[in-house]
Amino acid sequence: MDDTIELVNSILSFSVLGFIITALTGFALFFFADKKEILRKYFRRVMPMYYMFLAFILLCILLLSAFKGFRITFIEIAALIVWIYAIFGALKAYKFGKNGNEKFKSFTVKKYASDIILCLIVCLLWVSEV
Repeated sequence: MDDTIELVNSILSFSVLGFIITALTGFALFFFADKKEILRKYFRRVMPMYYMFLAFILLCILLLSAFKGFRITFIEIAALIVWIYAIFGALKAYKFGKNGNEKFKSFTVKKYASDIILCLIVCLLWVSEV
């Protein structure tokens, strides 16, 4: 059982790292792009990876809580809150991009930056707890 928990922790660590790299890539692409067509193209290329890493993170959090008998700690609650924030932010960005809203670029840049910062905070809390 300990080997399984260690494996899930490793998958979670690499998924969080992949999520941060994907969000950093999205931040850089949106920060330097100007045209709406290019922004939509970048958004459609980054978002599948973004959702994939979010799904891995949720799966690992649920598996770890199941292995511990569903005794949820503060770190897991914080990770789930950040996960929900990231999903709703991605849906709102998709809505702005689909409607051609002028707020699309500024909102998406802020969303990626906040996702990176919040994810790093949860990672630091997780490392300090372990």
